[in-house]
Amino acid sequence: MPTKHDVAETVVERHLREAAEERGGAAKKLVPTADKDWRDRILVPLRSRIVFVEVKKYGEKPRASQRRKHQWLTRRGHLVLVVDRVEDIPAVFEAVELLW
Repeated sequence: MPTKHDVAETVVERHLREAAEERGGAAKKLVPTADKDWRDRILVPLRSRIVFVEVKKYGEKPRASQRRKHQWLTRRGHLVLVVDRVEDIPAVFEAVELLW
């Protein structure tokens, strides 16, 4: 029997998108054509900077190439978050609001 943690990545993405829209922002799907290691979503909060969000199935970690891209973005001053549970989505927005 599936548990609440057995949630597909697409379900987490949908909840992230809906939570962003409820707050007046957006979580846009990023579909790069040349670089598969870019994040899944770009979170555009209402009054904040852009945040890159990597969405994973519960318990999955970013691949090494994705971690390198996270580091590349972070060194340039961008926030990169990894979300693998629907329950963590409110904390994403709390972090964004605290930082900016």
